[in-house]
Amino acid sequence: MQEHWDAGRADMAHTLHDPRWLQRERRAHGVHAFDRNSDKSFST
Repeated sequence: MQEHWDAGRADMAHTLHDPRWLQRERRAHGVHAFDRNSDKSFST
């Protein structure tokens, strides 16, 4: 179980340091979904 948690923690750290996350458009309203398995993202 510890390996599973460590892998999740590593994935989250990787995601939060991704330039697409750091430089994303920040909107006052709505939801922005990111697909880590794709270069695409979409807003609603």
